[in-house]
Amino acid sequence: MIEIKRLTEYDEELAAEMGRILTFVSTKHDGSPLKKEWIETVVASAHHDQLLAYDDGKLVGMATMSLVFVPGHNRNAYLEELVVDEACQGKGVGSKLWEAIVEWGREKGAKRLEFSASGNSEKKAKAVDFYLRKGVKIHETNFFRLELN
Repeated sequence: MIEIKRLTEYDEELAAEMGRILTFVSTKHDGSPLKKEWIETVVASAHHDQLLAYDDGKLVGMATMSLVFVPGHNRNAYLEELVVDEACQGKGVGSKLWEAIVEWGREKGAKRLEFSASGNSEKKAKAVDFYLRKGVKIHETNFFRLELN
């Protein structure tokens, strides 16, 4: 049975598992444990959360959430990462996380949930298909990024 929890404290083993899970979403992640400082910052923030999906006590997926305050639009929820262990894809983990993501946004008073889908063409196509099945509409935009350090 899939259970969704919020990250509440730093744990060395969990940081290592989170690093492992991130390798399923991007090659930029090398599987290193997430840094204690990052985890503690997320846990302490009222505007960020890390949602964790467990199957029989094993971490099998996660989602990184942020609340963004937009002038004239109140607030939006922003999904930074939604990742599921490849061995568990197609077993409802992503759907359980999706339900928790939507609920998180509602709890925070967000008017919208926004995110982008990137990665290699096969992974991106799977992600886009998943999101469209969840009722998401593609919003035409240009997404820009400037590396600051």
